[in-house]
Amino acid sequence: MRYSKKYEDVLKSGLISYNPETGLFYGSDNVVRKTRVDHRGYLRLSISRFSSLLAHRLAWALYYGELPDLHIDHIDGDKTNNNISNLRLCSHNENQHNQGMRSTNKSGYKGVSFAKNIRKWHAQICVNKKVKSLGFFEDKIDAARAYDQAAMHLHGEFAWTNFPKI
Repeated sequence: MRYSKKYEDVLKSGLISYNPETGLFYGSDNVVRKTRVDHRGYLRLSISRFSSLLAHRLAWALYYGELPDLHIDHIDGDKTNNNISNLRLCSHNENQHNQGMRSTNKSGYKGVSFAKNIRKWHAQICVNKKVKSLGFFEDKIDAARAYDQAAMHLHGEFAWTNFPKI
């Protein structure tokens, strides 16, 4: 069964409904359907004969009546927030820009690492699958601000910044 075919079949079945304001799913008996968090942090919904479905993709399909070929991004970065106002279409590249900090990050700021050999903080950003250096800084906060400025300029609304956007 094709990836999108499962979602199309659920739409046709009428077994599930969706509340776009709460992001909750309901069975045909109007009882809230249970979800689980998968290994990547996304909510999944199990529906008999359709196996496990990604809740954000199902929410989009139920609300708009179709499943897009594009990615569906969680605007606030919370993979469990499936309110329709928190979901938007994006390309794979745009979806990558909206990622938070990696779990292996040691500086506490996205795009910032410490260059031991020169004892300075290095700011860098990924653009079109290439890493671009933004410079070296005495203070890691200055490096984080340099990253944020570049991210806002290069990634626009999909930029995930270290400090609140102004």
